[in-house]
Amino acid sequence: MLVMAMQLDNMTSLDPHESFEAVGSEIVGNLYQRLVMPNPLKPSEVKGELATHWEVSN
Repeated sequence: MLVMAMQLDNMTSLDPHESFEAVGSEIVGNLYQRLVMPNPLKPSEVKGELATHWEVSN
């Protein structure tokens, strides 16, 4: 069994807009819901998580 430890001292922020490192991104992904996300059955499609509808413009 492989156990990976997160090094919290490598984190710069828990702000989803500022988080870029692997540890911070993993934690942010578990803390916050997203507006949209890839459809797990068809990754080329986007489905709403918090967003109920949206429009794509040029």
